Amino acid sequence: MLFIRTDDLKPGMRLAKPIYNKLGVMLYDRDTRLTRQGIESIRNFELIGIYILRSEEHTSELQS
Repeated sequence: MLFIRTDDLKPGMRLAKPIYNKLGVMLYDRDTRLTRQGIESIRNFELIGIYILRSEEHTSELQS
């Protein structure tokens, strides 16, 4: 898992952790593959960055 700045996000990257809004509603689940529209949405949340899975990582490895 890597922390990636929102300015460096690219389509096809997969989320390592879910993203929630301020009310606690899940917007993007873990293992979601990012699209251009999703990246713009994440940038609008004014997040510094998010956790992304390395290409060889599987979400099952994170459930320990």
